Amino acid sequence: MVPDYLLLNFSDLSTAEFIFKLINVADKLEVHPVFTAYPEHVAGPDRLRQIAEQMKKLEDAAANRDLVKVAEKKAFRAESEQTAAITGLHLTMVAVYKKDLSLLNTTGFDVKQHRTYSKSQTSEPPPPSKLTVKNGPVSGSVIVTVNRAERAATVELQIADRDPSDESGWSTVDTFFKCHMEVRNLESVKRYYFRARYKTTGGTGKWSLPVSFVVV
Repeated sequence: MVPDYLLLNFSDLSTAEFIFKLINVADKLEVHPVFTAYPEHVAGPDRLRQIAEQMKKLEDAAANRDLVKVAEKKAFRAESEQTAAITGLHLTMVAVYKKDLSLLNTTGFDVKQHRTYSKSQTSEPPPPSKLTVKNGPVSGSVIVTVNRAERAATVELQIADRDPSDESGWSTVDTFFKCHMEVRNLESVKRYYFRARYKTTGGTGKWSLPVSFVVV
């Protein structure tokens, strides 16, 4: 029996959180010094990213509550959770075989004892300490970048075109799974304000300070 050192039940995660979990695990495993090869039945970094991309497509397709698309997303989510769990079990077996459970600390999966006792896993994240805006590749677009969160998080980005102190003027652009975000279809030669916050399984953080930018 494989010891359950990792938290491999993902049912409590939202779709966005599960997608980010897959991407985070893929990123960590890609540079891991020990976990460098995977048998056919175990999803490595590339396959995990493919699953995350397909999950995002199905999430968008099911946004209008089409029953067929919703059912397709639900079935793929269940299959993806099983695939991720198999990867976690494989990593656990390798760590047990090598008699070094510390190898599991840098896989992107939550380690059970850390999830249970670490306050950092349940506290809300701090606001982004850095947010920059620059013109994008096409007219009317910008690239917004925030510093990477200390632990796995999605990034909610908001935009306003009037006084940033007026909360009613802010609207959400999207929730992103990376810290490098592109916003399109903005008016040229117009001033906009941008702000962002992190979302984790521990809660939603506070907003960053707003940054103004005139779009070209």
